[in-house]
Amino acid sequence: MEDKYIGSRKVMGVTEIELKTVAENPIVEVLFENGDKKIMSKKTFDIVATSEVSDETTVSNKKLDAIISGCLAVIEEFDADVMEWNKITIRLYDSLNENLNRATNLLWYKDDKRFVPGVDSLNNVSLLMVKKVINDRSKE
Repeated sequence: MEDKYIGSRKVMGVTEIELKTVAENPIVEVLFENGDKKIMSKKTFDIVATSEVSDETTVSNKKLDAIISGCLAVIEEFDADVMEWNKITIRLYDSLNENLNRATNLLWYKDDKRFVPGVDSLNNVSLLMVKKVINDRSKE
């Protein structure tokens, strides 16, 4: 395999994992030269991995261009009117935050019982809870 880079980071290996995207596309784990790992869709990897070193702005712009293109295709496919565009962006933003809040809740509390849709999971985290997490993780 020719050398591949994502931004300035050299890719040492790419492994498909069991998890799939919502569209049933493969997800890969990328191993970088410094030992860091990152998971991403295979589609994203194919877009951002290049044979030359670049910067993070270039990587981000490639991803954003593909995302915007895909979003526009869906909006066109469903024939969304101009007056619906703002609602689409607001609901998309809310949905993204809801998913992040749920994941944050699971990381902090290890279960889904405390998750409340529409409530930022970190709003109820205290400095003592932060200290406990740091202390627990440092023992691992």
